[in-house]
Amino acid sequence: MSSRHKDKGPVIERIEGSNSSTTDKHVEPVQTASVVQTTTATTENTTVVTCSREKRRREHNDLEKKRKEQIRACICKMGELLPVTYLTGERQSTLETVEKSLSYLQELKEAASKFKVTKEGLQQEVASLKAERDKLL
Repeated sequence: MSSRHKDKGPVIERIEGSNSSTTDKHVEPVQTASVVQTTTATTENTTVVTCSREKRRREHNDLEKKRKEQIRACICKMGELLPVTYLTGERQSTLETVEKSLSYLQELKEAASKFKVTKEGLQQEVASLKAERDKLL
């Protein structure tokens, strides 16, 4: 059931729902066609959005794979740089390589601090010997 104003204003449609309730819907005659077009466009946009989401997802997955490969390659290089005393001869897991590299780095840090103390002591000794030499001259 619909009624139209004489000035060709909005069309009022009564829509009866499945639950026996009646609703009034104001629709412009020209808008009816555009609503269908909009729905079609929305459906196409949904398809495009879904495709672009899938594409972004695939690109993200590819980037993540490359990142993981780079991490693995760096960890392998770390393992190759470890001294022979840290290697067991068997293939090491990634965790073992990282743990042994960390341990080796800690040892290097401790050795560097010991060498620094030794260097400072030797520098003081050289300075005192120079001062003693200058007194003798």
